[in-house]
Amino acid sequence: MDVTSDSKPKLRWPLNVTHQTVDGRNVVILADPFDISPGPVALLREALPILARFDGTRSIREIAEEARSFGITEALLLDLARELDRNVLLDGETFQERFSQTTATYRRERVRTNSHAGIVYPADAEALSRTIEGY
Repeated sequence: MDVTSDSKPKLRWPLNVTHQTVDGRNVVILADPFDISPGPVALLREALPILARFDGTRSIREIAEEARSFGITEALLLDLARELDRNVLLDGETFQERFSQTTATYRRERVRTNSHAGIVYPADAEALSRTIEGY
């Protein structure tokens, strides 16, 4: 998606949003539950009021006008929107294309990869057998 001042960015849904402290700074982590994005994105917690305005109803220019008194510039908002789009966290062309590609690939596969192996349960077959036998 070509993000311009007239773009009306809209955060994708669903997104997993968590709060963490990183290097003493409060951050909000945006993560994609579909694993379509390249990885989670961390933003300073102070960005939440701006993210709340990324609802598809206001242009970057309009959001900048609303936030000007807080030192938020149009250039900063453009950078943020472009970064979110690069990470497939905005609902738009980039997400739709990536979602379509991912869905098509998934449907073509006769045998699907174990998406939770090594995360939720052991990836090694013997370790997995021991875990299951332990129940």
